[in-house]
Amino acid sequence: MNCRSVALMSCLLLFGCSGRLMLDGAFSAGDETLTGATSRYADGGTIEIYGARGTHCTGVFSYLNPVEGGGRLLCDDRRSGPFAFNVLTGKGQGDINGRAFTFSLGKDGAKKRQSGSRPAAADPAAGQ
Repeated sequence: MNCRSVALMSCLLLFGCSGRLMLDGAFSAGDETLTGATSRYADGGTIEIYGARGTHCTGVFSYLNPVEGGGRLLCDDRRSGPFAFNVLTGKGQGDINGRAFTFSLGKDGAKKRQSGSRPAAADPAAGQ
């Protein structure tokens, strides 16, 4: 079985290979929480992050191997940086212009969003 087949199987088993997955995170300095979502496909996807202080970034990612993915974010204010995640743990990290951040993908993000912990203006589904 080749690497691409293993990645596809991992994707199917863990998340399903298409659809949205919510995320929650924060900058490591603890000064801004992050929320957002990924849209994922068999070979990669897109990511959109909103910060409590107005940060808004979008990007694309691809799977580097069966359990790891990564890409690059570009923010509205022209900041940018790389990010990476692990499919098995649902955890990720990145850096936007020297500011480290971490995030979690999955059900926790969806539960927090449904409970109203995200400001309405920061909801990626609101008004778009």
